[in-house]
Amino acid sequence: MTSTRISIEQLLTPAEARNGLRGLEREALRVTRTGHIAQTPHPRALGSTLTHPSITTDFSEALPEFVTSPHPSSADTLAELRDIEAFVARNLDDELLWMTSMPCFIDDPDTIPIADYGTSNIGRMKHLYRVGLHHRYGRAMQVIAGVHFNYSYPMPLWDALFAATGQAASRVARDAAWMGIVRNVQRHGWLLAYLFGASPAVCPSFTRQPPAWLVRLANGTLAAPHGTSLRLSDIGYKNTHQASLTISTNTLSEYVADLSRALATEEPAYAAIGVRNGDDWRQLSAGILQIENEYYGLVRPKNRPRASERPTLTLLREGVRYAEVRALDVDPWTPLGISPETMDFLELFMWFCLLEPSPPLTSGDYLEIDYNQRNVAVRGREPGLRLRTARDCIALRDWGQNIATGLAPIAEYLDKGLAEPRYAAAVERAEACLQDPGLTPSARALTEIRDNESGFMAWALARARQHTAALHALPLAAEVEEQYRQSARESLRKQEALEAESTEPFATYLARYYAGI
Repeated sequence: MTSTRISIEQLLTPAEARNGLRGLEREALRVTRTGHIAQTPHPRALGSTLTHPSITTDFSEALPEFVTSPHPSSADTLAELRDIEAFVARNLDDELLWMTSMPCFIDDPDTIPIADYGTSNIGRMKHLYRVGLHHRYGRAMQVIAGVHFNYSYPMPLWDALFAATGQAASRVARDAAWMGIVRNVQRHGWLLAYLFGASPAVCPSFTRQPPAWLVRLANGTLAAPHGTSLRLSDIGYKNTHQASLTISTNTLSEYVADLSRALATEEPAYAAIGVRNGDDWRQLSAGILQIENEYYGLVRPKNRPRASERPTLTLLREGVRYAEVRALDVDPWTPLGISPETMDFLELFMWFCLLEPSPPLTSGDYLEIDYNQRNVAVRGREPGLRLRTARDCIALRDWGQNIATGLAPIAEYLDKGLAEPRYAAAVERAEACLQDPGLTPSARALTEIRDNESGFMAWALARARQHTAALHALPLAAEVEEQYRQSARESLRKQEALEAESTEPFATYLARYYAGI
């Protein structure tokens, strides 16, 4: 965060430090009992995907996304996610939730239904943005699922941090600290793919032209033998036209300016697609990005935008409120897609990224960050793999151990006052995975997939059936279930009201959105 290293003991008590807010966004495809993408609309019993506070969709009508509120404990966050998923499972009408990041069998990518948000201007914009993604990248990539971890530090931290570093407390100083944290997540985020990547293999229907580093197993599955996360690889969430696009995270103003420039800069390949022909829209714009969220960063500084406001304008007006860490695969061994132990490590990791010095990044640094992320995604468990730093190359195991060494005192401090040393246990698990790559989730997944005669599809479908049944069987208090039913009804009413109010021509609405009016 600064040029000098500070310790957590200088800032907050252990109880205060554990009081940061954690939220989750978790995606899961709806599939048929035989493992094909559902062609049915989003269940009406779940409410409006446009206005529901916790149940929406990502790219596809068949890709629900579950969003928790921020909570001061991982247990509370996971409890809310459990209730959301249990309610959803009760309303699936003989469908399943897919429980891995890489999707199920895809008969024809063009049959993947694009999410529909109704006829209001904001609903049309959300739908047409996804139409643009279809034309730019195809639909298969867009149904890869992940888990996003949202974290904000306890509010008393900031005054303590500025006092410890001799800075005057201000929003500008806090934003600068946040951008330092973001840079450190970028630098060290490869470790999250190594430790929690669980998508080393995929159904062959996903890609008709697999890259050379994917091999075909005896059961027909495509796999990266030493891969950790195909979701984060070049066949995952990647945009080739963003390869030359550097979004600076050195300051908040640079970050916003670079994203805004990407929105305003026409990409010839996208211009060739065309934007609209009368009322037939093919994308929102021909810019390198249609909207800021099209930039597939490992981490994003975030705030909560007002309705119909560009996220970067919210950041300029109100500053950074939390960080969205987007590096996580769906955990296929738990119905929730993420475990309490993973959340403990992520909390530790965010404290490490705050406390470590975080000098500005150069253009060369961004290239090294991209190199490390790509190579860990497809080669992370390869013996002797070396990663790049600003000074030299370093063995993945050594760099990871250096991070674990930095995490250990933070874990010891956070464990004070707890019945069990759960943070120290998180560090121990990470060290064990660094010493033995066979203990990583990706190695475990690949072993189980190899051992399954029918390959990835049968392995993943078994998890979908098992976990969806477990979610359906979870006890859900009557008052909680009624609360979600009421939220669903209220969200439908809100969508109807928005549609009744949307009298402005869509092109005018869109122009105002881009202009920030």
